[in-house]
Amino acid sequence: MDTVTYTEFRQKLAGYLNKIEADRTPLIVTRQNARSVVVMSLDDFKAYEATFHLLSSKNNIVFHLANLRSLNNLRTTLKPGIFSVAPFSISSHVISLNSS
Repeated sequence: MDTVTYTEFRQKLAGYLNKIEADRTPLIVTRQNARSVVVMSLDDFKAYEATFHLLSSKNNIVFHLANLRSLNNLRTTLKPGIFSVAPFSISSHVISLNSS
């Protein structure tokens, strides 16, 4: 992730925004006497929010891990030669869930 000062960001605003959107990479903007901020495309922001929601509770995590494991076990071709389900690799230690 690239970093730029607020002054440089302001001077080249349009160029940075176009690059952020085209490359789909966030940009850190540092500021004097203030905390840094991250600028990212709206699509990336929505994706982060969706991921955060999906992993926001223990029940959601368990549900989605079970679905990924099912896909990993499926490994079947839906339409021969056109579309296949790619195998997913899920390790039991990827996300540890504390029982509480």
